[in-house]
Amino acid sequence: MTKKKPKGRFWSLPVLNSRTSREKVTLPEMIFGYFLGPLLVLAMTSVVSTYYLTFYRTYDDVVAQGRFLVLLPLISVIPMALANIAVGILLGKTKTRQGKARPFILAAGPLLLVSGTVMFVIPYFSLGFRMVWMAVTYNLFAALANPVYANSHYLMVSLSTRDLDQRGKLSVVANIPAVAGNGLVPAVLSWIKSGETIGMEMGVGQQIVQNRWQAVMMLFAVAAFVGCLLEYLFTRERITEEDIGEQDTENRSEIIPTGRQLKAAASDRYWWIIMIFYFLYQAGVMFKGGYVFNIFCNDFFPSVTVFGQNLNAEGVQSLMALIGGIPLAAGMLFAWPVANRIGKRNFVLL
Repeated sequence: MTKKKPKGRFWSLPVLNSRTSREKVTLPEMIFGYFLGPLLVLAMTSVVSTYYLTFYRTYDDVVAQGRFLVLLPLISVIPMALANIAVGILLGKTKTRQGKARPFILAAGPLLLVSGTVMFVIPYFSLGFRMVWMAVTYNLFAALANPVYANSHYLMVSLSTRDLDQRGKLSVVANIPAVAGNGLVPAVLSWIKSGETIGMEMGVGQQIVQNRWQAVMMLFAVAAFVGCLLEYLFTRERITEEDIGEQDTENRSEIIPTGRQLKAAASDRYWWIIMIFYFLYQAGVMFKGGYVFNIFCNDFFPSVTVFGQNLNAEGVQSLMALIGGIPLAAGMLFAWPVANRIGKRNFVLL
């Protein structure tokens, strides 16, 4: 069976071509495609994923419903999981002149822009309407926009080049934005907290806090849109291009159906080990800085004093994220050299 040729004139438009034309990875590609672009996107997704519940708590009548803010993220895990599987399948079947992952990064731009805005711009209608709005718009982000970007973004390094040394450097650079994005959160919260203090003095604290959240998130949504454009324009799928440009049909690999791939993977015990490890790792990440940690801080640290400073739950969460991010960022600087020296397998075991 031969692979299908890329179809569609849209992806052949010159304006959609990568701004990286060299066969080897270039410095602008690393800076704009793998650092700055993802940084703008991941900063936005990090703030939204971690602090959307904080914003929803500014609505006293929603908080009074009790279980709504707890059940919303828990129930939304189902469409999120299904969306990630669906996007993964679509990525595997996609073949365009611009690659298989880059088109999804471009599509994620307007999705993040819209979802990141409507999540925080909530019409002042009835309580029921606002709760439905929160559920729908949150899932627009968490079960559509974020999976479209994340699944395609994390494929880019493996599709960028066959040169293992260049791929290793790209991998290190591409991991830095995730940590750096979390570092922006404390600064954002400080600005919002100052608005809360001013608002309380004026007697209209809730409205001012909500307005500041909306202004901040609209800026982050626009930045994420720009970030998607940068990542799309300054990346290149050299491996996909080689596969598409191959003229000898006899050497083309067979397209393996998704069911067959899953059956082969499930029959390998090491695949199960990797899946279980990744599940536990993601659970740990969620408890460390996700919505679960947000709920934990609000339950146990509503108001504490640290080094003479009064912090609310969000302040505690921000401080913990900052403290946890510093060694993680430092570790990324020497992770690849150490892995090269002792071997990736030994490094993972260590």
